[in-house]
Amino acid sequence: ARDERLRSLAGQVRGLLDAKKTGASTAAASPSKKMTPSEEEELRKTLKPAVDEALATELLLKYWGLEPAKPLRQLDSYDDVNYLVTTASGVRYTLKIHNGVESKPGNDAILEAQSDIMRRLQAGGTECPVPVPTKLTNEDMVFLPLPSLRGGHVRLAVRVLTWVEGRTMSDVGSDGE
Repeated sequence: ARDERLRSLAGQVRGLLDAKKTGASTAAASPSKKMTPSEEEELRKTLKPAVDEALATELLLKYWGLEPAKPLRQLDSYDDVNYLVTTASGVRYTLKIHNGVESKPGNDAILEAQSDIMRRLQAGGTECPVPVPTKLTNEDMVFLPLPSLRGGHVRLAVRVLTWVEGRTMSDVGSDGE
């Protein structure tokens, strides 16, 4: 029964991604040339968010109505910025600020598909983070001009996810222990 459920979820995920890609490809038609993987990788590094704890706290309060009870803890991340948020009631969240490549116009559908996948996994019994809707618009994320490592401001997707207790990959290490 579990294998059938996983196959069913995998099929639903593939369908969601296919549907979102089709919508994204028509919305993202752009005259610019396609980047090579190495060019995109370099761009990911320069468009990494440069959002400090003060700005992150401001975003949490303004868009989600969340006020951290203690200092945010920045989590390890390759090209995004993630903070562990703990509220006065002890509820924990992840504030995720996506890099500029994932956040560029035309990729909204991919990020929305990620949200759909998380919700479907959770509905199917898999414990995973899910998006927390914003307080004003009830959307999964906001797109804001925020500072990046390249300098200046770029359009970045920001969302809050529920926290799942456990060890982070950086805590586990590369040997899986």
